[in-house]
Amino acid sequence: MPYRGLPLHDPPAAAQFPVPANATVPPAAFDSVLAESLQATCAWILERTKAPALTAAVLLPGRAAWSTNLGVADADSGTVLPPDAIFYWGSVGKTLTGILVMQLIEEGKLAYDAKLATWFPDVVNANLITIDMLLTHTHGLFSFQADSTFHFTPGYSPPETLLAVAARHEPVHCPGEAWSYSNTGYVLLARILEMIEGRPYHEIARDRIVRRLHLADTVVLAPRESPANLVPGHRDGHPDRTFDPSMPYGAGGVAASAADMVRFWQAALTGELVNAETTRQAFARLYPMFGSTAQCYGRAVMLYDVPVPGGTRTWLGHSGGTETAKAIVLYDVESGAFVAVGINAAVPAEAAAFRLLQELPRR
Repeated sequence: MPYRGLPLHDPPAAAQFPVPANATVPPAAFDSVLAESLQATCAWILERTKAPALTAAVLLPGRAAWSTNLGVADADSGTVLPPDAIFYWGSVGKTLTGILVMQLIEEGKLAYDAKLATWFPDVVNANLITIDMLLTHTHGLFSFQADSTFHFTPGYSPPETLLAVAARHEPVHCPGEAWSYSNTGYVLLARILEMIEGRPYHEIARDRIVRRLHLADTVVLAPRESPANLVPGHRDGHPDRTFDPSMPYGAGGVAASAADMVRFWQAALTGELVNAETTRQAFARLYPMFGSTAQCYGRAVMLYDVPVPGGTRTWLGHSGGTETAKAIVLYDVESGAFVAVGINAAVPAEAAAFRLLQELPRR
């Protein structure tokens, strides 16, 4: 079906993408004044929002980098964050899945127009749904977490259960006709990756992304994996022990430090993981999200038009989170900075990232 939703957002101009930097040379530390200002901003965010902890990082490629972990891991016990603390990034993990799909497409193992029916012939509309539709949330399949019963089911559920929950519901629209956010599509993508590569999704992501970029503080979670240094999310000021962060699978099963996330995002946008044309095409068709043209979705990526006095700032990034944790990773076109923020409570990470960007000098 032809797309019938809100008009697409214009794609970013070529000059709005970051240029490749020599990632093998560690960036210098920020000067002490700016570093102290960023640290103070993070402390202010925790004090103002009452969130227990956050991880934050800022990278100015070729210039300097800064990162911090601040707060307590467990608000009930007051446990201080361990030095190697990692946070849950939720749907930011969709970009990892998207990158893996794009790598296989570049290698000729997959195609954007390949039909879902090749792997899942029994899924409704499988002969019409393409890989591209799964990446862009235009396939119309019901998102499993929107099931009112499943939404409040604690603990781990395997991918087969997630797909079965989605299959109990009618599609929300015809394939390609509209945009609707759906974790189901990214579970299907992860299963397709497994079928093509012949091994578990978390191993594919670790080999093709985590180890390739030497991300020492990033874990693509195996089923039921719960690292000891993973900071729990919080609900109403108390740690949430009911949510299993490995459950979202290819839709967002990633835990990491903010420093690793800005490094990943830099690699994702500058040709280290997929070629530059593939990256540009990921932003070529930008679908307005949730009825707003200020936030749009491409192929496993998001574009934000952030209102500021006198106009807007453009971010290329991806948000993530649950009811107990929030995160964002982004590239800010105006400053040339990569920023990542993860918070272990339901506090808008986008607002926190904006506050950090306000501390940076304009280029």
